Amino acid sequence: MPHWRIESAVPGARWPALPAADGAAVLALLQQFEDTQWLDADELRALQMRQLASLLITPGRRAFTLRDHRWHRRDLGAKLAVLRSGATRARAQNWGPATHGLVATGPCVSLGLDASMDEQLAWLKSEAPDYLLRPWPRSSRASPSSAALRFPACAKCARSPSRFTRSSVRRCAKPGACR
Repeated sequence: MPHWRIESAVPGARWPALPAADGAAVLALLQQFEDTQWLDADELRALQMRQLASLLITPGRRAFTLRDHRWHRRDLGAKLAVLRSGATRARAQNWGPATHGLVATGPCVSLGLDASMDEQLAWLKSEAPDYLLRPWPRSSRASPSSAALRFPACAKCARSPSRFTRSSVRRCAKPGACR
């Protein structure tokens, strides 16, 4: 095979060349094709099926997430807060993979469910989100895997996030409890 002269995106780095990101991605694909071209038919088919499933599932998940936002008439320009198992305290400029590159959104903040109730409450007060996505209570008979709360709390309570207490968060988290 002839030697290819790879173009470097880094001035002065000629060998080994450091290509631009899109070129590096193509070279990585080329290397994988080279490494797998002699796999037996069953192994190759298994890899192809795994890739096909990934390509079909990812857009489907994005579509379901977007549908959920639309059905709940969420203002995508608002601030989203997420409480999830395994999540870390983080801040992002957008609502994540389902919306990124597709629609403009407001910022998103996250916190893990391992945080204490007091930590969660302090976090909610300081972040003052427009929406809170959280897991659905396990004791609930309802089937959704997550629930969303709209902040500030209901109009009848007229509480701002900075005035929330444990009991008001619990009360406002229950549909119809403040009516």
